[in-house]
Amino acid sequence: MNFKTLQYEQYPCYGIVSLDIPDQKNAMSPEMLSDLHSFFNTTPSAETRFVLLVGNGSCFGAGGDLKSMFTMNAIDAEQVSKLAHDAFGLIAKYPVPVVAVVHEYAIGGGFELALACDMIFATSDAWFSLPELKFNMLPGGGGTVRLPLAMGHRQAFWHLISGNKISVETALLHGIVQKIVARETYVAESVEILQKILLPIEKEAIASMKEVFSQVEPRQNKAFESEARHFSHLLETYAKQKIEKFLNKE
Repeated sequence: MNFKTLQYEQYPCYGIVSLDIPDQKNAMSPEMLSDLHSFFNTTPSAETRFVLLVGNGSCFGAGGDLKSMFTMNAIDAEQVSKLAHDAFGLIAKYPVPVVAVVHEYAIGGGFELALACDMIFATSDAWFSLPELKFNMLPGGGGTVRLPLAMGHRQAFWHLISGNKISVETALLHGIVQKIVARETYVAESVEILQKILLPIEKEAIASMKEVFSQVEPRQNKAFESEARHFSHLLETYAKQKIEKFLNKE
């Protein structure tokens, strides 16, 4: 598989998908969303028991690509939001566990991608944030839906309104993160943990569990549609002024 924004490495019983735009801190561009959609729309090899999702470079992912957002009109923005929902939604249907392994930070779209995974492992110095409301817009990749499901309505409301960092300890407490791993060996340690837990279980049993989980929240589709609509409206109406100021500071 050839991608412009991802790398994929296949190992004997697992694969590693790497977000691979390190000079842009793996910003979630439309091109990356398309690559993620293409990857998770395929069937893993028979020997693959799980997939790790990691970020190349200094962090897991630094959020949405503000430069591309600034050029979007409302129609474009809604289409990108729906592409994110479709791409991330494929992870729930992917027949093997997909585990995000976050180092340093996952912000905005990077955090939304991690939230869409079956589990999140994170390094001891990692943190998370959905800061979109500081730009007068909503998250567009499912964060408004998945964060309340992960940590409860009030906590999610607070972190969305404030844009505050969610420490790895807080994320672990609220069930967002399942394991804290060492920064120096975070990939190897994650592989070791997952091999120990997953390999003794029949592959079909895990796939069956994932299929049931994917049907637990039937109202999510309406919520995602609402998020895409409000994301596109707010981006065009209010957010671009703040995005322009932010870009001019760079």
